[in-house]
Amino acid sequence: MTESERITGKDWHRSSWSPWAHPRTHHHPALQHAHDERTVGERGADKIATFGGSWPFIFIFLGLMACWIVLNTVVLQDALHHTAFDPYPYIALNLVLSASSAYRLR
Repeated sequence: MTESERITGKDWHRSSWSPWAHPRTHHHPALQHAHDERTVGERGADKIATFGGSWPFIFIFLGLMACWIVLNTVVLQDALHHTAFDPYPYIALNLVLSASSAYRLR
């Protein structure tokens, strides 16, 4: 047992890379009751928000944007006879990012 475990009295558990891997428990009974009484929609929204703010989501999102850029710059340009589907300023990608940003602000 480490010094911080001894001081706090908590067991140390190795953190998983996924934030939704461990169920959320509250130490105060009122908070636990409110947590248990959530509707299906509230539980679903909490899971989506937990995933949307996680590092895996950020890396997946950046990977998808990089794939879009590479596909439009290299692969589709060769397939469409040197005409890119979404050329350099990437207007379609900008539209998708703007729509996703507006959806997140809601």
